[in-house]
Amino acid sequence: MKLMPTPPPILFLDIDGVLNCQGNRTHSGSREEFTPAAVLALRSILDKSDCRIVISSSWREDLMDRIDPVFKNNGLGDYVSRIIDRTPQIADAPEYTRRGDEIGKWLDDHPEFRKRFVILDDDWIPLDLAPFHVRTNLEVGLTNTHAQMALTILAGPRAKKTRPGKRSTRLFG
Repeated sequence: MKLMPTPPPILFLDIDGVLNCQGNRTHSGSREEFTPAAVLALRSILDKSDCRIVISSSWREDLMDRIDPVFKNNGLGDYVSRIIDRTPQIADAPEYTRRGDEIGKWLDDHPEFRKRFVILDDDWIPLDLAPFHVRTNLEVGLTNTHAQMALTILAGPRAKKTRPGKRSTRLFG
């Protein structure tokens, strides 16, 4: 019996409110200029895990072509190759569940990655994904504490599906 290699963990990355934030700026405030402390925290996650990045940010709608140069300009050029995809857009989903619905759809389309993932986002995420969510603050962005939480989630219990093709509210088990 041939064992399949374990896929790398996934980091669903929001950008506004995670890497660039409204408060505590030491830079011009440009949307494309990230907060240095948040960049260091993200580098810590990426250096300590083998995770791949899926962009879940609204950037995927209008700035996806800028991701590579913006990452490079903000000291994240070494990690551009880890960006493997972006979540789909579900325009008709209610705004308060849209991000979670889009992440859930991506996971449903890529079930091999459902076992290890983390979501970095400053918005609320639906309850079925909450155990995998590290919620940042729009004013501060990603911190070292958030980075440690993300690493703990990536190393922790594995998510399980109870029924093929359906997301479950029973994530551990």
